[in-house]
Amino acid sequence: MNKKLLQLGVGVSAMFLLAACSPSEDTSQEVEESSVETVDSGSHMETLIGSESESGLEMDGQDEADQVDTKDMVVPEEPFYEKGETVIVTADYASGMQDAQAEVTGVFETTIYEVSYEPQNGGEAVMNYKWVVQEDLEEEEEIYDIGQEVTLKTDHLPGMKGAKATIEDAFYGQIYMISYTDGDGKKVDNYQWVLADDLRPSDYQ
Repeated sequence: MNKKLLQLGVGVSAMFLLAACSPSEDTSQEVEESSVETVDSGSHMETLIGSESESGLEMDGQDEADQVDTKDMVVPEEPFYEKGETVIVTADYASGMQDAQAEVTGVFETTIYEVSYEPQNGGEAVMNYKWVVQEDLEEEEEIYDIGQEVTLKTDHLPGMKGAKATIEDAFYGQIYMISYTDGDGKKVDNYQWVLADDLRPSDYQ
């Protein structure tokens, strides 16, 4: 009799022990699964953020609403390339620009700057951006000092407008606005800005 009671007691204890352990194991498994999902989600977000950042740095064109109004800019008496002239772009400032055939849609004389700046949208610093002109700056006076800080007021690239920029180079000269079709067949109208040295005649061999 005592033997039977002892066996019964052991059996009941084992049942209680199994019941107590089971939820803990399930909870542990749920935590592990949840952790894996969080990591996967984080990796996916990093991929998305990386893609957005990368595409933000590649400039496919410009929003004309954020371009310089050229109506008050000085037009040179003897431009190297005439407005309406067909040229070939040798620079690669934007995706698909290099070797594209372009039309000169404007030529002006102004102070031209190469600048470095940190975008307002939190992206990576843009170093030695070419080009902005005097009319792209909040400052009205001409500033030639290398290392001087200026404020950008146009959005040639996302996050440029309102950014503080450091002048890397500055000179007075001719600057061009062009329209072209890029390597992917996309039409870019009135791109600002390129130098005469960034272009070559369309009939040049």
